Amino acid sequence: MDIISKESLNRWLTDLMARYQVMAPVLVEGDHLFRPISSPDEIAWDYYNAVVPPKELIFPLTESLFTLEYQNGVPQFQEPVIDRDTVIVGLRPCDARAIAMLDASFLNDPVDTPYARRRALVTLVGWTCVSPEAPCFCTSIGGAPNGTEGLDVLMTEGIDGFFVRPVTEKGKALLTGAELKQTDATPPEPPPLPVFSTEGITEKLPDVFLSPYWQEQVESCISCKICTFLCPTCYCFDVRDRRDGESIERLRCWDSCQGAHFSRIAGGYNPRATKTARWKQFFYHKYLYYPERFGGVIACVGCARCVRKCPVNIDIREVIRDLKEGLPV
Repeated sequence: MDIISKESLNRWLTDLMARYQVMAPVLVEGDHLFRPISSPDEIAWDYYNAVVPPKELIFPLTESLFTLEYQNGVPQFQEPVIDRDTVIVGLRPCDARAIAMLDASFLNDPVDTPYARRRALVTLVGWTCVSPEAPCFCTSIGGAPNGTEGLDVLMTEGIDGFFVRPVTEKGKALLTGAELKQTDATPPEPPPLPVFSTEGITEKLPDVFLSPYWQEQVESCISCKICTFLCPTCYCFDVRDRRDGESIERLRCWDSCQGAHFSRIAGGYNPRATKTARWKQFFYHKYLYYPERFGGVIACVGCARCVRKCPVNIDIREVIRDLKEGLPV
């Protein structure tokens, strides 16, 4: 196993900043967010997790798809230039696993070109969660505080520095020039999280679709959309046009299945006009529709952002437990 001292890590990061855009967790007005850094001193080394998942660095909250401008009556299209190699340092394994799930959605046929361009330019350097705590439940949903899925490099903080584990060829290339040393020591194991079984949930969901449970569960929901906007695996978006004189810009913006008009179609019909229908869509997408499409993988990584930030204390873990115990049909 390789290890790198904190001083050597700082030198390596400084070298990366000369060649890449480096994003890392920093403290912004009391919250940890991923932002570009120009010095290792800006990194919040002791952060727990970012409020907004780092998926926003690959799938931005708002992005320009193209600009249309008429020149002498002839339409001219211009796509934004996406050519900046980026290294995201310090994301947690749950967020890297979530990006792998976004990859499955955006990079399968038909490929989402803007996402594919950004994703190809990004290298992910993760940090093990050495002190995870409830309500995180990654180990109940197929992940781990030291998981490597989606990562190019995994680092684990130890007493004498960071243990370094390259995961992909891209990760190995990124570590070229890093002052790594061999050690017989092993990375510390993260403490265990409370575990509850999620086995069989996907198979149960079709039978309880009409259960009165869903309405009872979501009675307190205020449709604030926090659960979706802070979820690292949600990828709903809307496309809008913005006009400025003779120029028209097409934008893609995050959207939410929890919005009252999200599902409204031509003619005004809304198949999910109620909070119950919308919240059920949120849960069923993660635990039934996505697994059906992608080989049984549940589109939840147990980061618990939705649990921590819900203003009315709706807890997705309770739904999982209730499903295991059996809902009234």
